Amino acid sequence: MNFRVVWRHRLLDRLADYYVAALESGEAFTRAAARIDFVLRTNPHEAGESRGAFQRIYFAPPLIVDFEIYDEAEVVFVTALRYLGHPHSSP
Repeated sequence: MNFRVVWRHRLLDRLADYYVAALESGEAFTRAAARIDFVLRTNPHEAGESRGAFQRIYFAPPLIVDFEIYDEAEVVFVTALRYLGHPHSSP
């Protein structure tokens, strides 16, 4: 089963900002973002660590995402994003 990955709009903007900030290490950043998308689409229940009934956290350095899984809708909702290389990367 493949899940649809939905990001909060403000997180997509933040992801773009972090990408610009990480241009020197853009390759690792791009791989991390692609890995997050792939893992959350294909196997979200095994990704990262549990943080509650629906909530999990996944580490793909230099990125960290918090997400919620909704099985019946086959949706993964990304609720927070942090970039390890950015000093102002709160959710």
